[in-house]
Amino acid sequence: MNNLLKKVLINIFCILIILISFDMLTYYIDLNRYIKHPSFSDFLSLYKTYYSRKVDKEYLYNKYILGNQEIEYRKVVNQNIKKSPPPILLFGCSYVYGHKIPQDKILSEVLGKYTKRAVYNRAFHGAGPQLMLYQLQSEDFYKIIPQPEYIIYVYISDHLRRLKIPCIPSIKDYMDIYYYYDKHSKSLKLKHYNKYFKLPFIFYFINDKINYNIYNNMDLFKYEILESKKLIDKHWKNTKFVVFLYDKYNTEIQNSIIPELKSNGIIIINRNDITPFDDNDTRYALNETDKHPNEHAWEYIVPKLMQELKKY
Repeated sequence: MNNLLKKVLINIFCILIILISFDMLTYYIDLNRYIKHPSFSDFLSLYKTYYSRKVDKEYLYNKYILGNQEIEYRKVVNQNIKKSPPPILLFGCSYVYGHKIPQDKILSEVLGKYTKRAVYNRAFHGAGPQLMLYQLQSEDFYKIIPQPEYIIYVYISDHLRRLKIPCIPSIKDYMDIYYYYDKHSKSLKLKHYNKYFKLPFIFYFINDKINYNIYNNMDLFKYEILESKKLIDKHWKNTKFVVFLYDKYNTEIQNSIIPELKSNGIIIINRNDITPFDDNDTRYALNETDKHPNEHAWEYIVPKLMQELKKY
């Protein structure tokens, strides 16, 4: 081996070491957002899991349709109640799943107590409308969930960002389901991943940090909501589809696509119209910097929401 080849190989090796080190560093920084100062063993384990995570169809089906693999949907409320009105089906993210509040204070539990109906909570942390759409696209989903009277999708403004970028990239469960709009077929396509190759973590980390206009995702959001509506109408003709705008930062969505959503039979309810309070109001938010609903929020919102729904 001549000296030139040695130098080339050494340089390639050094570059790889630098890239891997930087990839690991950015992963640690992101991981620290939800696990403060993780131990070295925890860090290595999660970093390895990031690259070894499964993404095939069977994995996604077992995880998100059956809910029996690495994900645990909330229990069905009032499942065995007899002669009750038709159930309610919930979609959304941690606002619906329940973040840092007692289980009896989450949306599905409060709805069940107030309405005496069965309530199915198919939300999960870090999700957006893509988790709802993925479930509605499965024929088996309709064998698991009985026809509801209302499907309520709880929207927050960060869902626009999550259409293309994971809520927290270092959490592997946030990286499974993404759609893109295919201009040739004029339809949504589920993004398929190569099981032998995962994009370096740094790719997601940089994308997450770039200052970009999330409202460029508005059309994709609209397509996913409208496609969800089509699937609901196909399988459950008398079910009402409700998009519940939780936070106040929805001026752009209100001005740009709400008229079209309404014209397609989607019910739009703005939380601030029926229960006016600031998103960071600590009477209903976890704290001044965390807008997640606290243990009092849904008990205040649910009666007003159900009264509003009677209009439809």
